[in-house]
Amino acid sequence: AEVEPSTNPFSVELLTVPQVEGDQEYEISIVPVAGESTAENNSLRTTVSVRKTKIRVLLVERAPRWEFRHLKPLLERDEMIELKTVLQDSDLDFVKEDRTALAGYPTQQDELEKFDVVILGDVDLSFFNPQSLVHLRSFVSEQGGGLLFIAGEKHNPKSFLGTPLEVLCPVDLETLSLPPQEVTLGPGFQLEPTPEGRTQTFLRLDDQMADPSALWKSLPDLHWAWNVGRSKPGAVTLAVQSNRFSDSGKMPVIVWQRFGSGQVLFHATDEMWQWRQGRED
Repeated sequence: AEVEPSTNPFSVELLTVPQVEGDQEYEISIVPVAGESTAENNSLRTTVSVRKTKIRVLLVERAPRWEFRHLKPLLERDEMIELKTVLQDSDLDFVKEDRTALAGYPTQQDELEKFDVVILGDVDLSFFNPQSLVHLRSFVSEQGGGLLFIAGEKHNPKSFLGTPLEVLCPVDLETLSLPPQEVTLGPGFQLEPTPEGRTQTFLRLDDQMADPSALWKSLPDLHWAWNVGRSKPGAVTLAVQSNRFSDSGKMPVIVWQRFGSGQVLFHATDEMWQWRQGRED
C-alpha cells in the first residue's frame, strides 16, 4: 500500500483473509526513507489465532416479513453460523418442522448465554417476560454479546421506549418518526456510508475492491426507514440516507455503539433484503 507523506499519525487498514486454521504469523514492514535515524522500528510481527468456531445466533421476529425470509436462509447456509429462530406469529407446525425454531424466546439468563449474537426484528414486547429484557441487557453489557436491531413499522424500536431495551439502542428513540406515505412511495434513497462506516470491514461488501464506492452506488434504492433525528452520544453513525436530512445532517440508518462489554448495531430500515436480488449470497 502507498500513503501520502504526513507529519501526523494516521491509520492504514490492511485486509487479508486467512486460508488455513491455526496460529498465523504476520509481519508488517514499511520502506525506510532518506534521513531516518533508525529503521529498527519499521517492522512489526504479530500472531493471529484463526479458529473454526461457529457463531451462535438467535434470530427473533414477530412475523415472516421479507427481511426475515431472506436473512434466515442466508444464516442457515453459512457453515460458520449455528442459527436458532423465534417467530412470534408462528404456529406449532413451524416449531415442529423447522430445525432452527425454538418454542419461545429464552426466559432464563443461562439459556441466553448459549448465544453470541441476538438479532431482534419487529418484535412485540408483550410476548416477552419483562425479566427477559433485563437478561438481554446483561447479555450485552456483562457477557459481551452482540445485539442487532432491525427496525420495523409496528414495534422496533419506537415501542421499546421506556423499556430496558431503550438504553441499548444507539439512537434517541424520542427523536424517531415514521416517514409520510408520500415519501415512501416517492423517489427512494441510496444508503451512503460515512467516513467511519468506510473503515468497517463488514460494510466493504466486496473484499476484492480497494474502493467499494461504486458498488454502493450500484445497489437498489431503499424507500422506507425510520426518520432518526439524533444518534446517542458515543454512538457512531456508519451509514446515512443520501437525500433525507434531520437538523443534525443526513438521516442515520446504520448506527453502532459499544455497551458495556458488548456491541449493538441498529438498522433503521428493513429493506436491505432487496440488495440480495440477483446476487443471492
